[in-house]
Amino acid sequence: MTRLITILAAVAILLSMPACQPASTGANSLDGVQFQDERDVAAAQDKIQPTKRFVAMADHELLWKAARGYVERVFDVDALEAGFIETKTVEWTQNRFPRRTRVTVEMTKEDGNDNNAWLYVTALKIEPVLALESARTGKPIRHAWALKGSRPKVEEVVAGQIMRRYLLLRDGKDPDAVPLEGPIPGISPTGEMYKSGVAGKRK
Repeated sequence: MTRLITILAAVAILLSMPACQPASTGANSLDGVQFQDERDVAAAQDKIQPTKRFVAMADHELLWKAARGYVERVFDVDALEAGFIETKTVEWTQNRFPRRTRVTVEMTKEDGNDNNAWLYVTALKIEPVLALESARTGKPIRHAWALKGSRPKVEEVVAGQIMRRYLLLRDGKDPDAVPLEGPIPGISPTGEMYKSGVAGKRK
């Protein structure tokens, strides 16, 4: 079991919080009011299934090092504890509309076999809901935030990058010697985080 229920219990509050990377101001970048109540959030929860990776005969210490290392380089972290990490809310603009997400990564041992591990990645899909009734010529349209489900494409990139780092660490190589891939084009990782080079044995 992941901690998704615990995370979603706080989403109704998080939806109205400022993002850690706000989009530039414009017609669709005004903060709205809280839009969803607990029942709405619970309904959205049914759509969310974390992206999973099964790791046989896992080196749990290296797997967690890979997960934490990637998330901390690509995002601002909001919560961190053993086997669990959650990012701050990230906001970006796509097709002139703001988008938001919060990413969580959890690592657990397989039930009945501590040698194996499961990696769970969840990226919340937080979307704007336009208040069209308030639309006026020459005025920006206000919007509120609503949880709509998850972002599997973001999750796949995060899970894939963590597994790549894990395999490099397991082989004694430096995972930071090869270019990072960010799950959200243009904002993470930032330009200076990209590196060229080939992974080699660490000294």
